[in-house]
Formats: sequence, C-alpha cells, structure tokens
Amino acid sequence: MKIGILTHEAQTERCCAVLAALGIEAHPLQRGAAAANSLDGVITDSARLDSTWGTSRAVLLLPPFGSSEVLAGLSADAGAHGTILYPALPLRTLPPMQMLHETLADGRLGRLISVRLEYHVQDSGRPLRDLLIHALDVLHWLTGDDPVDTHIERTPEHWLASLRLGDAYALLDIGRALPPGYSLPEALTLELYGTGGFCRVNAFQQRLTLFDQGMRWEAWTNDSQHYMIEAFIAHLRDGAPLGTIDDWLRAQRWVEELS
Repeated sequence: MKIGILTHEAQTERCCAVLAALGIEAHPLQRGAAAANSLDGVITDSARLDSTWGTSRAVLLLPPFGSSEVLAGLSADAGAHGTILYPALPLRTLPPMQMLHETLADGRLGRLISVRLEYHVQDSGRPLRDLLIHALDVLHWLTGDDPVDTHIERTPEHWLASLRLGDAYALLDIGRALPPGYSLPEALTLELYGTGGFCRVNAFQQRLTLFDQGMRWEAWTNDSQHYMIEAFIAHLRDGAPLGTIDDWLRAQRWVEELS
C-alpha cells in the first residue's frame, strides 16, 4: 500500500513516522506537482483540490476543515475525480472512545441518564465552534441520538451547552482554559451514567474507567494522530467504518442552529 503525504513539513514528518510504524510506504508530495499515480490514498491538511491527489481513491483531510461550504465543495470536486474525501475525526478513533462505543452498543451501561463532556485547549486561536462540532459529532456517534432541546451560553473564551440525547441530559463545557505548560495541547473528559453503570474517559490521556459488572481501568499510549491514520489505513485495507463528510456537516448544522 502507498500513501501520499501533502502537508506542511512538521506534519509530513509525523505522518511518515506513523505510516512507517504501521508498515506502510509513505510518499511526500509537492503541492501543485504532476499527478501522483498508483497511490492508494493521500493524507493532506489542505482544504483544496490538488493535482497531486492523482488517481488515489481516498483522501484523509486533517483539521481544521474550514466552513461547511468549503468542505462540501471540496468533497464534490474530489468526487468528480473519483476520490472520496474523509475528514479526520480524532475523537472517534481514540482507543478509549472506541471501547466506549462498543460498551454502549452492547448495552452494558443500560439506559443513559446523564452525560457530561469537558473539552478545553491551550491555543487561544482555536475556534470554540470547531471544538463543539467535534464534541457533538462524537456524542452522536456514541449514542446514535440527535441533540434536541439545545441551549448555549457564551463568553469569548468559554461556551456552555445543554441538550438532550435520547433520555439522557447532557452538559458540554467547551473552552480555552488549559494553562501554558500543561502536558497536552488539549484535554477532553467524558462521563456517562446509565441505569447499568458508568464510564469516565480521559480521551487525550487515553484512560478509561468503567463500572458495569465491576470496576476496571484501561490505558493506551500513542497520540491521536496515530489512531486517525491507523483508522484511515484500516478503511482502505479492510473497509473498516470511517467518519464521513456528511457526519461533519451534520454536526456543523447542529452548531449553527445553536448560534
């Protein structure tokens, strides 16, 4: 399998290192160069169609994605060339979230009653709107429920949203409250309480605490980009499920309705 990399230099090095760890051949590309043929996929951070994509059948777009209009237009342009565009949705691909998804699908927490999500970053330029889109997307993916009865309060550095997911009441705390020097550039914690147990996830520190038939803990070590790329490779190789443009645009619409 051959994967093209069309990103800025530091990102290219990281992507190549992840692909090497997965045993995948990486091909760094130059923007606007001649089409690169015989690629199985491309990883890019550019929200515009590029000639280097060539005949690749799939492109993984790293965030930030831009507006819904830009993303929808890019997806349509890629589709006209026979290429499917996938937005990287890192919260879905983190192992604790994958395990939580399986736990909920198996019904081991029973009927959900309460959900609390906190998502904060250090970067003062990171749009809170994008954080909320990621949060709503992952909650919909986990529960299968659309958010209803939504309400939001805002300050320039902090958004607080309340909503219902099925029978569960959810509170989302989104902001830029991480202090300089914190060990990670972003932090997300998620707590779910159901009639059969509870689960607590520290997503980017990759820890999961689960109580259903008893208490247990799980932990992982790789960074979020590793798992985004690993999920992309699994999709190309085996057809494993992967988040789509429609998933992102749906979550964008929910956020726009809150505005």
